Amino acid sequence: MEVRQLEMLLAVVESGGYARAGERLHISHSAIHRQIKLLEDQVHDRILVRSGKRVVLTEAGCIIVATARRVRQEVSDAYHQISEARELQRGTLRIGTADTILFSYLLPILERFQKDFPKVEVYVKTTTAGDVFGQIQAEVFDLGIVFNAADILPKKLNLQYEVLYKEEFVWAVGDHHPLAKRASVSLNELASFPFAMLPEASHIRQICEQRLRSAGVTANISFELENEEAMEKVIKTNLAIALLPARRTRSNGIHRVRVRETPIGGEVSLVLPKREYLPRAVREFVGRCRKANQLRSQKVVVR
Repeated sequence: MEVRQLEMLLAVVESGGYARAGERLHISHSAIHRQIKLLEDQVHDRILVRSGKRVVLTEAGCIIVATARRVRQEVSDAYHQISEARELQRGTLRIGTADTILFSYLLPILERFQKDFPKVEVYVKTTTAGDVFGQIQAEVFDLGIVFNAADILPKKLNLQYEVLYKEEFVWAVGDHHPLAKRASVSLNELASFPFAMLPEASHIRQICEQRLRSAGVTANISFELENEEAMEKVIKTNLAIALLPARRTRSNGIHRVRVRETPIGGEVSLVLPKREYLPRAVREFVGRCRKANQLRSQKVVVR
């Protein structure tokens, strides 16, 4: 049973005969006859019978016509939805990321995207990188933006990534912290003071602890906080040291501590399903991320 056959049957029923159906569909009425006969052969029953000069539906014909009308409506709806999606008059965009990336990078992109495509429903969840990978694989998220995907993305997952930009992390203290006046310090010296850290599942926390362990240092963690905004507030009270993106140390009340050991850096990457076709909303958002990255790299910081 083909959609074209159902279309011909509906034309006959709604036009009142084969000749008018042929005019409506711009084909010969004999071609319509043949397709209706094929349809009857497929269902092993008569669909249309003559009653005088008219054709009327049999019981089987009534059942098929009801089905045909539902199919026609669903096909019409599908075309409409595809058209709306192409013009982004509808659709969804589901993103997984980290608090740090959301606040420092994504919010302005999201704001512009929603202004351009107000009818697209956007959902953002901040979570761990591992959860982001799993949710993209399970098709719960459309995309993710995470730290250091190259190091932590499992090869068994059918995902791909591209680096958007690089982030430098530095040790930070309050302006009146004892280390604020030092030209440089060692990790061992840092360890004699309390630390503020992100939760254990945070990739940045793991990088931080790995760097300390490699220097034979154990951190005295006095504050375990959900995001960098909370860490900044604690730092400004001079109660703890924290690892922050370098850009955050430009705010008042925060001082960058220069550590003699190797600097800590990270890559912020876009993670996508590994497939040829991506929905229009995803393609548009990815394009805006790339453009924001280009503008970010072109900025000149005047000191």
